[in-house]
Amino acid sequence: PVFVNSHAKSTPGRAVRSRHNCGNSTPDGDRAQPRRRDRRTAPGYRFVTRPTSATFLSHAVYNKVRTNFLNLSMFFAQTRKPQLEIGRKPGLCPAKYRVHDQARSTHTYVIGVTGKGKSKLLEHLLFQDVTCGNGCGVLDPHSDLADDLLRYLLSHPQRAARHWSRIIYFDPSRSDYLIPFNVLKSGFPAYETAQNIVEAFRRTWPKALDEAPRFANIATAGVLTLIANGLTLVELPRLLTDRLYRETLIEPLEDPELVAFWTERYEKWGRETPLMVESILNKVTAFTLNPQLRLLLGAEDNGLDFRRIMDEGRVLIVNLGRCDAETRRLIGSLIVTGLEQAARARRDQRERRRPFYFCIDEFQDFCANDGAAQTLAQILSECRKFGLHLTLSHQTLSQVNERMKGALGNIQLKIVFGVSRQDAEILARHLFQINGEQVKHRVRDADQQTRSHPVYYSLPEVWERCVQSLQNLPGRHAFVQSRQQQQAVRIRTTTIRHAAIDEGALDAHKLRLLKRVAMRTDALARQISTRVSTYAYDQINEPPQFKETLAPA
Repeated sequence: PVFVNSHAKSTPGRAVRSRHNCGNSTPDGDRAQPRRRDRRTAPGYRFVTRPTSATFLSHAVYNKVRTNFLNLSMFFAQTRKPQLEIGRKPGLCPAKYRVHDQARSTHTYVIGVTGKGKSKLLEHLLFQDVTCGNGCGVLDPHSDLADDLLRYLLSHPQRAARHWSRIIYFDPSRSDYLIPFNVLKSGFPAYETAQNIVEAFRRTWPKALDEAPRFANIATAGVLTLIANGLTLVELPRLLTDRLYRETLIEPLEDPELVAFWTERYEKWGRETPLMVESILNKVTAFTLNPQLRLLLGAEDNGLDFRRIMDEGRVLIVNLGRCDAETRRLIGSLIVTGLEQAARARRDQRERRRPFYFCIDEFQDFCANDGAAQTLAQILSECRKFGLHLTLSHQTLSQVNERMKGALGNIQLKIVFGVSRQDAEILARHLFQINGEQVKHRVRDADQQTRSHPVYYSLPEVWERCVQSLQNLPGRHAFVQSRQQQQAVRIRTTTIRHAAIDEGALDAHKLRLLKRVAMRTDALARQISTRVSTYAYDQINEPPQFKETLAPA
């Protein structure tokens, strides 16, 4: 240690002991050397350390421990499973309730009647996925969820700033900008694309097309013919009704089976052809009669590359709230089947599959139903294997059929808000595990030594209490059941403050999102008119037999 006089400048003549004059004479000539203890405590002196071997050793140990601690912290940070906050457990000290991404890998099921907080929960889950960098999306048939999610992101600029470039906003009801959605240009094999579109038709019109004879054959052949000619779904009605136009499109076909279907089967139905085709035409003419749908599906390009959206971890927000019911079901079914097809296409990259979380509100309108070729259980199984994890949300069990109820029961993560009496009786069997050991009250008995004994609830009484707990849940309260915790846990969802974002600012931001990937509607109209003029009646070559019948004698 070295002792330095801090008052040396203000007190001249006072001895200063340093390493240079340690032990020298004082100004009075005496060789006085006070004890080290007194010297340390003398006024005007401060303690200055000098590097020693012990000091270097302590620093080395400290740096080693600090390095190991940082490495250990980084290790735990990397190995820690990502978690999603759903809400808090009620009580005096409410603890956060979180679920791991592994729990969501087997999909998520959310049910609750209107006004119980179901949409706000979905909004909060989507916000966390976006700000955490997860690939995610939402299909909103009412527009409230999509708008509230954008407001939520706008109200947190610091957390959402670097994620806006990943967001794709799709609204087919706009009259200024539309994202081109040529579903025939998907990048997948033609037959898979045709089967995918036929499946979307079945989900959109399940009862009408189920009664139509030969619907699958006609629709599949028509879509394959349009793909081979580089056309769109808008040309499907004309393909089925215009013979000259159909023969023009058959010429470049290379598949002999497809050519044989049109020439040897379709053309020989004769008077039965209108009966076979009419039920299909009643539905697909919506492609040409609906102006927004015509521009959307009649575009030459496809701005919704679902495989790229999933692999790059984009955010897809689909707002169908302002569309009519038929358009909403058709576009929603095409999007859901497109995502399913993109997920199946990732079977070749098992190690590089990036999880994609997609939320479907009112899913019963867009997923498998009575007319669908695939069951919901098959869809959920395929999506899970290939990294597409769905969040299925709706209001009541009466909206789904018995086959879909069985598939929903196999979903591991369930979030149940307040439901009706009928639904509560069914859901209680899945959520709660009961026993006969719940004490109802204690009865005093003079003949017993303990003077009292418990009275237990009967099993019917226990089930009744479970049913009433589901039926009487207040707003923003729900029961959650996951694979790690079989017994349902009651939570209170996270409070989301109202975002003070007016409609003008929201619409302006929607327009900025659209301009990056969308096209003006007048440009889309020009594309369609140019293509129609290419196949005008005066441009179509008439068949030889047709020319002979018109030739003068």
